[in-house]
Amino acid sequence: MTDKQIWAWIEKAEWKKDHNHERIGMMFMQFIPHMDCIQLFEFIEDKQYEIYNRFQKAWLGRPGIMVSDDGWSDLTWEVVGRGERFFKSITVAKLRRMVKNNDYHENFGYITQVMDREHIAEVLTLRLTPLEHFIRRDPRFHQGTPVRPKFKSTSLFHVLQPLLKDKVKAITLLGLDPVLDELISDCLKEGT
Repeated sequence: MTDKQIWAWIEKAEWKKDHNHERIGMMFMQFIPHMDCIQLFEFIEDKQYEIYNRFQKAWLGRPGIMVSDDGWSDLTWEVVGRGERFFKSITVAKLRRMVKNNDYHENFGYITQVMDREHIAEVLTLRLTPLEHFIRRDPRFHQGTPVRPKFKSTSLFHVLQPLLKDKVKAITLLGLDPVLDELISDCLKEGT
């Protein structure tokens, strides 16, 4: 899919109508072929990451954008969920107004969890590295520094967590991917 087609799907999602990430995630999976769906979800994650980083200094600076780290995530995802025109026009002043007016919701990015939940077994069966995109988005990765993703901050961790509560199921997942093996071992040690 082209960027234009992806933005069109985001517009069709009508996030602002009801802020229902479950409805939107299921709509995407129902009407978009699986590989295009993955591309769409990677695209929106890239766009959220872009906004997050572009305005991070303004958020953390003085006078700052007065929102918690969870709120900052919700706010930057909101910008993506409102579509291309809103995304391209976002400014520090607009972000501050959104916070002041409580004009953002939790969390457009959760649509990716719907897909993760529905397709995690398929991803694992195909022996893909589902954490690769979290690693390559980290700025340290591009500087040649080894990066171990913080699993507990990824949607994949939250998808795997219920699976890993059943130790028998968790053990059957071992051996598919070295990074995934490390996550599963960590979760089993924590008694997740």
